[in-house]
Amino acid sequence: MSTNLIESWLDPAMAVVDEICAAGEPWAKLVTQGQVFRIVDLEGNQAVDTLFFNVAHSVERYSATVTIRLLSLLYLTPVTHLNSNSGLCHLTYRPVPSGA
Repeated sequence: MSTNLIESWLDPAMAVVDEICAAGEPWAKLVTQGQVFRIVDLEGNQAVDTLFFNVAHSVERYSATVTIRLLSLLYLTPVTHLNSNSGLCHLTYRPVPSGA
């Protein structure tokens, strides 16, 4: 399978926090609109289970099923809008190339 990587315009130094979270350990922080949240797989071939909630309305959360249904896509593409359970754009996925 061939993948076409598109370089992100985002500067990794803009990330809200630079922390290492041990495998299997929980982590929680507030990320506000316009801030960058960056996840880096340090070990390779790892999955990251991530939950995003609207701090002002805690019942609104990121929904993979709504996102997949609205996009008619199973995989994320560059600049994918991730939707909430309300159908609203909850956050935007922008990949950063490997090694960046």
